[in-house]
Amino acid sequence: MRLKPVAITVVGLSMMLSACGGSATRGGGDEPKQPEQSASSSAPPEADRHLAPAAVVVPLLPGHMPEPLKKPRKNEHYGDLQGTKGTLQCPASEERCEGVVTGAIAEFGTEMFDDGGEYANFEVWEYRTPVSAQGGFDAWKEKLGAEAEGFLVMPDGRFGEQHSATASVKGGKMGERTLLVRQAKYVGIVRTYSRADIVDDGKPGPTALVELGKMLVERMNQAELEQGPTASAAHVKLPG
Repeated sequence: MRLKPVAITVVGLSMMLSACGGSATRGGGDEPKQPEQSASSSAPPEADRHLAPAAVVVPLLPGHMPEPLKKPRKNEHYGDLQGTKGTLQCPASEERCEGVVTGAIAEFGTEMFDDGGEYANFEVWEYRTPVSAQGGFDAWKEKLGAEAEGFLVMPDGRFGEQHSATASVKGGKMGERTLLVRQAKYVGIVRTYSRADIVDDGKPGPTALVELGKMLVERMNQAELEQGPTASAAHVKLPG
């Protein structure tokens, strides 16, 4: 049984999203690493600037999501956010956590709680630099590849500076599909469990993974450009 959504956190983060207009998983096991701090009390160097923490980059509101994946199911963050220490962990023993500054998970589905129905899970990690993010991407790719039943070929389109897609099932069966992307200092993972991703002869699919992946990469890019992450997939109509 996964956790119920924390409504207060969603409201707080959505307010933060509005405030960021001009700027900007599943962990567990080991003790979480503490977010890295700049050694200087003056303006931090470029590598330490938080243009947008990961908790703002993940889609936060039901209005960002397409039908029928609009019900909030879970949200967690890693690090300190507006004075609140998150419960999400990044195990110190994991190579993927090297250089991590902030992290966040958000999940939406057809059911309010995360023990049934279809869902889309978003996970974003902010690293100190694009170089450390490349190392994180490589470590994530190795981890997800080892857990997968097969790899997916994504259709033409921009899915960040690096991307890799895997599936937990073989063929056109119902199961979890995963897209790993990197854009600048951010590494993101989209996991979908949706009928919209079952590929038949008459479907281009996996539609949910593709469309939600595009949204997340756009939000990551907006954050890197010091824009408030506003990209949405509310306009998308999922088949199935």
